[in-house]
Amino acid sequence: MFVFSVPEMVQCYATFHPSDGTCGNVLGEVSLDECCMNPSYGYQDKKNECKSCRYSGFLPWSKDMHSHGGWSAWGGWGACSGTCEIEGILIHQEQRTRTCTNPPPSISPRGNYCSGSSTDTRHCTGLPFCPVNGNWGAWSAASDCSVTCGVGLQTQHRDCDNPAPKYGGQYCPGDNSRTSVCTVPKNCPANGQWTEWSEWTDCVSPNQRSITCRNRLGRRRRLRDCVGREYDGDFCDGQGVEFSSCYDIEGCEVGAANQIPRALWSEWSDWSYCKPDCGEDSVQARKRECIPDISKYSEPRLQIFSGKPNIICQPLEDTNQTRPCLNLPPC
Repeated sequence: MFVFSVPEMVQCYATFHPSDGTCGNVLGEVSLDECCMNPSYGYQDKKNECKSCRYSGFLPWSKDMHSHGGWSAWGGWGACSGTCEIEGILIHQEQRTRTCTNPPPSISPRGNYCSGSSTDTRHCTGLPFCPVNGNWGAWSAASDCSVTCGVGLQTQHRDCDNPAPKYGGQYCPGDNSRTSVCTVPKNCPANGQWTEWSEWTDCVSPNQRSITCRNRLGRRRRLRDCVGREYDGDFCDGQGVEFSSCYDIEGCEVGAANQIPRALWSEWSDWSYCKPDCGEDSVQARKRECIPDISKYSEPRLQIFSGKPNIICQPLEDTNQTRPCLNLPPC
């Protein structure tokens, strides 16, 4: 003899509110199995209590019933894993979590744990770019030698572009150029240089007339040589001979009726350089010289007078002076 069970008839609802355990959106009276084919529905039993087809933890459990876990809402996003972003590379993330507590899976009988992950990650946005310190690129090829003969220098350059500093990064330390010695195996031209002028020649008459001890101009000359010119160097600028007008006063006597009326003392000369150029004994000197009175000559410039006149000045107490030099380095 077979015994047939009568299906339990319930009032079926399309919505179950787990927050307060109420049902909404009534569908009508059907069997419990039919209603709970959709686990999100709710139903009202014979005691007029609203229950979830998923057996929500809000309601009392039956020992022969079980519930599966449900996810809670996502929590807020956590802190980013970094404070700046490397340009072109997304490496820093932020994370949020959720728990399988809405409802938690039943323990007895054991309900299923929530499917899916309890964590969610995403790349951080809005981070500033991280500073990039500069690094030197390769040295350039060496430049041409700075000279066309002998020893010179050649230069190399490099740029701070491997990478270039960005976003507040530091510039490359050190120099962006360097030099090295180079040699062109060729003798450089040596330009000529003048020697010192020779002494003036004697003052001579340009004609047959006598000029000695007279207010008549003569002629004299001096020479210099251009030396040291080699390897197609330039010749010395200027002339190697110089002519000058002059007065011949060689052996002239002093007298009121003569062309040189008297002898007199010159003004003090400029102070000389310190001799020696070091040490505590170094001194400067100056002097006065006995010179002829040339006021009767048409061109009274002492530097154009040639020869030594027969003159004697009245004695002076002091014709040479010295003074010590100060603050010189020790010898």
